[in-house]
Amino acid sequence: GMDDFLSKPVRLHELGETMMRWIEPRQHKSIDDESLQQLKEADETGELIKQLIGLFHTTSENALLNMQAHLRTQDLKGLGFEAHKLKSSALNLGAKILSEKCFELEQASAADDCGDLEQLVADIGTEIIRARHDLDQYLS
Repeated sequence: GMDDFLSKPVRLHELGETMMRWIEPRQHKSIDDESLQQLKEADETGELIKQLIGLFHTTSENALLNMQAHLRTQDLKGLGFEAHKLKSSALNLGAKILSEKCFELEQASAADDCGDLEQLVADIGTEIIRARHDLDQYLS
């Protein structure tokens, strides 16, 4: 049977909301509270964190779409470049697991190791959804 659906075109935030309803409860947090606390201490008004999280929403979605395109064309250099960019922005917001997955993809791309690329990109997509959800929860 069908318990849920998404209409096309699928948007990452809608996919994320739907997945959060159905995936198993997490055994880990996607965001490191200490990293956010450090940002909060440096941001008296809270506007910087809001802007960074908003920027992360945009850049993470674009990075994932670009990774998927590079994967389809087997452009390992482009794939590694996107993973590198996302790795840094994820780490800035405390998304350590996402950053680690991006590092793995970056290393695999540099080594021309095509074995796990598809799974790594899928894992990155899942971690983006989790990080975005947790960052939104942080703001609310």
